[in-house]
Amino acid sequence: MENLSTIRTNMPRRWYVIYTRPRWEKKVDELLKLQGITSYCPVRKVKNKWADRIKEVELPLFNSYVFVYIDPREELKVRVTLGVMNFVYYMGKPRHRLEKVL
Repeated sequence: MENLSTIRTNMPRRWYVIYTRPRWEKKVDELLKLQGITSYCPVRKVKNKWADRIKEVELPLFNSYVFVYIDPREELKVRVTLGVMNFVYYMGKPRHRLEKVL
């Protein structure tokens, strides 16, 4: 029987979805990258019009969601990052995404 440390080191990296504080998507993405964690926050360019000007800004494609590419050992590192609320769960486990989808 394999010991627990051997099993944990063989766990593959997967894409997970995390839920962030409102309007913190790009900030969380930046904080995760500073920690050496691969993350992805898809953005779209939108022209906003104010009274005095029109400006093109980048808004997150999915409000309050960021994708992270981690193995299960890095889960705690992601959880304690400022702005991260929780992982998106499905059937009691953090939901991972297929690489083909991303």
